[in-house]
Amino acid sequence: MLPDDVVFTCQQSGACCRNDWLIGVDEPARARLEAVDWTRLQPPLPPGPKFRPLPFALPGGERATFTRRADGACVFLEPNERCGIHTRLGAGAKPQVCREFPYSFVETPDGVAVGLSFACTAVRAHQGRALSEQQPEIREVLAGSTRVRRLPDPLVLYASVDITWAQYCAIEAALLALLAHEECTLPTALLAGSVLISLCVGLSQVEAMAEREGRAPTETLLGGLAQLATDRYRKVIEVAARARAPHRPRLTALAPLYTWLEFSRRRPSRVGLVLALYRNFFRFRRGRGRLPDWITGGPPFDIAEVQAIAFDATDPAVSAFLREYWRHVVFRKTLTPLHGVFRGYQTMLALYAFTKWAAKLTARRRGRSRVTLDDARDAVRLIEQRFVLHARFADVFTLSPVLTLMADRLFRDPAFVRGAVLEP
Repeated sequence: MLPDDVVFTCQQSGACCRNDWLIGVDEPARARLEAVDWTRLQPPLPPGPKFRPLPFALPGGERATFTRRADGACVFLEPNERCGIHTRLGAGAKPQVCREFPYSFVETPDGVAVGLSFACTAVRAHQGRALSEQQPEIREVLAGSTRVRRLPDPLVLYASVDITWAQYCAIEAALLALLAHEECTLPTALLAGSVLISLCVGLSQVEAMAEREGRAPTETLLGGLAQLATDRYRKVIEVAARARAPHRPRLTALAPLYTWLEFSRRRPSRVGLVLALYRNFFRFRRGRGRLPDWITGGPPFDIAEVQAIAFDATDPAVSAFLREYWRHVVFRKTLTPLHGVFRGYQTMLALYAFTKWAAKLTARRRGRSRVTLDDARDAVRLIEQRFVLHARFADVFTLSPVLTLMADRLFRDPAFVRGAVLEP
């Protein structure tokens, strides 16, 4: 299952070999490459260790990573930005993780959904060929992957409300249609998606109640979605278009995400995490104060000064890029593992708010008063690396009951959706 609205061909920029994340190396590849005498190959590589052990196993099971040079680049990255392993031994000799990036794989009843990581510079810049033209290469990478994610069983819509794969596919198709709808802005499309999922929750509850009572339901989830599709979801779009931003800025949705960044960098105890969450919650609620910069890695920043940077969601370039990104997030089945599709979508809206805020901070660091496409692209890279595709952010709901309760309370706040989406 290949997306039709994103493209990728490696541009050999070397950016993925310079990231500050841990790139795990599987043990067979490590043993095979450590046996190579790199000083005897042409051109030779300097002597010294090429890998270093990790104190813990990564999600893929790897316990080693590449050695880094002083500038932070992988030891195999050459001055011309080419991979030394690829150059000397061929693409097949690279560790699986290197061959697999930026692909992601999810096994579904209809086949394997192939996604792309927007942490890749070529993907964010829309450089390359359509994936449909690269099926043989993708199948070869997939054949060696140990990172094929499987859908949760059962699929959860909300709380204890389970849905079938066919019902999920209908919800996903509706969300993708809204995000591609040319008659509404991106914020309106995101709000309409929230209205649609809330409607699906109600329809599924009506349907489940009828089944428990042994009678035919008067309304069904699939039937309701089919009716909405007949007029291209205009009813939910009209509801969303009437929404207005809260009178006072509501930045509290940023606190759990900012705290997760702090947690992923400093790894405090669970008690420390909860204390940091409350501390950050009150800072963002006040909308002022200085915070350490866990976002861009710069010096501490003032919340009010970042909030003053302009973000125009209707800017054609920014809007087109973010539409493409959030459509692909949905296509990659990102909504399914976050303890239910409803919670997954609400989390996506919180991440959208954090994307805007990270773009504002990036713009401020660059001396700008408003967000540009480059700022938005860099913010999405952060979201991909730290929250969505390359992080275990979904685990935040299992770390502590306090975190889950706070998130659910936030998501049920009637002003949350409006604030997350419509805050400039």
